[in-house]
Amino acid sequence: MVSFGYKKKKQYMQRLFGGSVFMETPKRSSQQFFTSPPEPLFNDKHVGMKPALLEETLQQLAKENELNMLNMDDECKGVFKNGKRAVFMFLLCKHYKLGYEDQFVAIELFSRFMSKHVAELLQHVKETKNTENAIEWSHVEQRIKHQIMLRTVTCAQVASKVCSHYRIISLGSAKRFLASHGFRYAANSIVQSEVRILKTLNYKVHPPMPLTYVEALLEIVGHNNPSLTVKHFHGICLNVLELYYIQRDAIYARLKQIAGVTSGQKHRGNTIEKDNMLTGSAIIGAAAYILDKSSSDQIIDHLSKITEIVNDDILDFSAVLIEQVLANDEE
Repeated sequence: MVSFGYKKKKQYMQRLFGGSVFMETPKRSSQQFFTSPPEPLFNDKHVGMKPALLEETLQQLAKENELNMLNMDDECKGVFKNGKRAVFMFLLCKHYKLGYEDQFVAIELFSRFMSKHVAELLQHVKETKNTENAIEWSHVEQRIKHQIMLRTVTCAQVASKVCSHYRIISLGSAKRFLASHGFRYAANSIVQSEVRILKTLNYKVHPPMPLTYVEALLEIVGHNNPSLTVKHFHGICLNVLELYYIQRDAIYARLKQIAGVTSGQKHRGNTIEKDNMLTGSAIIGAAAYILDKSSSDQIIDHLSKITEIVNDDILDFSAVLIEQVLANDEE
């Protein structure tokens, strides 16, 4: 049902980008250059990306997406990045006034770390099962649960360092937050938690995630159709993306139902969940419908041409997201 092919031929990309060229970039003052913009810049005439760079970006994201879909090491899939876990992470990041990117990086880091961490501990328990040093899984599980708050705060702390120029969660601030919730950790314990997370993730702290694909595709769509106010789409996309994480289980259950994925087709279901290109396209499609339903079909068709994903697959995913938005409004 879902197409995972991406055309990379030069003539195809030239057709997509229309062969237009940017005007020479005007000179900017040092203050303009070094000051971070208050919001993302899309198709800005001063810093806009040229077609060749957009082409290279799309090809690289397509390659990373294919590798991500083939990676079946994540045994726990999205167990640690949906529902109450996502809500708490988002609220934690908002408490610290972190940027929108920080919260999505934080929840992805938390999910990847916890998945690998639990898998490693489970394997260790299995290896000691028939030895004198046998470990009861129930004891390990209790320890994991007790450390959830510490791991959550630490992942937000790492994300703040990765994404923010100056607004990061300091060691002291993390310690005070944990203490206020009844978790009294020494500063060294918080540092060790950060080291554990970094080592477990092999220091890969900027994971592939839907936000990256949303923003790249918006840049391309805005370049191809300058009449679109891409920044308006971006704001709505962020809201839809938050809902996507919170309602992730319900969304994929509905998608698998639509696609006819049965319980015996676990691999196929996992692949759909890992397709960030499809997810990013669907989020833009849902945002387009919310902003102006009369033009949403045209935008989804354009996204289909850019990504080589079947039009109906983006449409189905977008429709499921809209269903969740409407259901959330009713509540």
